[in-house]
Amino acid sequence: MATFIDYIPRITLSNLKELIKRQSETDATLCARFTLKGIQYTTVVFLNKNEMLFYWDYEGEHRKVSVSLCSEPSNLGKGQVWYFLCPYTGRKCRTLFLNGKVIASRYAFCHVYSYQNESRINRLLSSFSKNDSPERKYGKKTYKGKVTPYGKRVSKYYSKLHRFNVMLENWMLPRKQLEIKLKE
Repeated sequence: MATFIDYIPRITLSNLKELIKRQSETDATLCARFTLKGIQYTTVVFLNKNEMLFYWDYEGEHRKVSVSLCSEPSNLGKGQVWYFLCPYTGRKCRTLFLNGKVIASRYAFCHVYSYQNESRINRLLSSFSKNDSPERKYGKKTYKGKVTPYGKRVSKYYSKLHRFNVMLENWMLPRKQLEIKLKE
């Protein structure tokens, strides 16, 4: 069965960037503690070994996982970019998912995003519930007679809203037919 990874807590390297930076400046062993979904994790970084240890308790059992780190030169030419190496798949990743039992990248799970299981109409409905209207107080729909990207977004929203209203009118019964069915 597929796991919805929208709801699994995750940790990214950007969350641990300060710990890695401080660890590179000192010889002392530093650790960071964080809590996700009621589980407290302790993280220790060993830059000389290029690894990170995660300690936590889950269902009365003490667990420990060693996650390798690798770094590559930045494509901008300044500094290093750090990556986790997934303990299960060995793939480079910037995000690890922590579900209490395991710590792994998204590829280690049989993963699905909740959005993928929704029907087209539910996706349409959820898109309307997210943004009531994309219009802003100071947005310009045109500039020098040309439509701006903001104007395209607003017109696309209203065309979707119009199509949605037409679909609702086709699906819903007229009021008189509905009253007749309720009386029967």
